[in-house]
Amino acid sequence: MLGPIFGNVVLADEINRAPAKVQSALLEAMQERQVTIGPETHPLPDPFIVMATMNPLDAEGTYALPLAQMDRFLIKIDVDYPTAEEELQILDRFAIGSVEPVRNVASLEDVHAWRAQSRAVHVEPKVLRYIVDIVAATRSVPDGARAVAGYIERGASPRATLAIANMARSRAALDGRDYVIPDDVRRVSAPALRHRVGFHYRRALEGVLPDEIVSAVVAAVPVP
Repeated sequence: MLGPIFGNVVLADEINRAPAKVQSALLEAMQERQVTIGPETHPLPDPFIVMATMNPLDAEGTYALPLAQMDRFLIKIDVDYPTAEEELQILDRFAIGSVEPVRNVASLEDVHAWRAQSRAVHVEPKVLRYIVDIVAATRSVPDGARAVAGYIERGASPRATLAIANMARSRAALDGRDYVIPDDVRRVSAPALRHRVGFHYRRALEGVLPDEIVSAVVAAVPVP
């Protein structure tokens, strides 16, 4: 047994409390899908997925993750407090009695088939250019989004371009289409960009949400 990283799905709970050595160990695994131990390199299983939870940065004992590490996560999902109805469901499920986890909902063959289906979705050259233009707009903000330009300190990397394209393909497949439309691109832009764009400290001081900035940038890019 080489260690817990050698699994199909790896969960890093409260990742922004982990020591720096743990953070650096994930970089090679998440990018190269391999782990180097001394002189030996071991491939990770396929598929390989890293999921992580993060505490708010103002919580005790937390610190901001390096941008290089954040960039390796496909998307970032913000989880707010549950609604009253959702909290009632939590009580019904977990406070009244024990709940057994759902098991065996999909096989590795299912995951491979879904991945192949997503990769087969067609993306028109004009839509590909649209994706590139959106990511480029985070680096050089267009005139239509000048109001939020001062909040952006660093634009998104080429990984963002790949993430949006892959997510848009998956979004189209979930909707039963074998082609991507601009709406697919817009729907996935916020989760793909909100953790990849480097924001100025003014954003937090003035209470401006990352999604507001991303939405303004996306809206300023002409739709094909």
